[in-house]
Amino acid sequence: VRDPEKMRTKSKTTRLRKKLERELDQLIARYVKKRDQNRCRRCNTYYPDGSSGLHAAHILSRVRKRTRWLGENIITLCFTCHLRWWHVHPIEAAAWIRKLLGDEWIDNLIVYSKETNKWTLADLQQERNKLEEIVSNPTL
Repeated sequence: VRDPEKMRTKSKTTRLRKKLERELDQLIARYVKKRDQNRCRRCNTYYPDGSSGLHAAHILSRVRKRTRWLGENIITLCFTCHLRWWHVHPIEAAAWIRKLLGDEWIDNLIVYSKETNKWTLADLQQERNKLEEIVSNPTL
């Protein structure tokens, strides 16, 4: 028989984890857009702050938790380049990103992404605080 108190606690923890993950997704997106000067890295189209036309695209999938909130794993792509090219032509996209960033960069990113990483709530909160500080810096 399961302890109802433990189930409630786990549920609260799960909700907090999901909330922190959403906040981190939003913060890392703001960071990479600012870093890339609100331009698509493929077509160089500019998008003003707050525009929904510019996406934070993961080089390696978001399911790889080790690199999900790592700026080096994310580039800015416009809607068209992201959804109608990056996801539709993955072989071409892989060749392009290797040419853009270099084989060593991508190979190191892949190795790093495979390292074991279990994010605790404290880790997530610390990462959120770090990203909030970076994003709020006007000189980024």
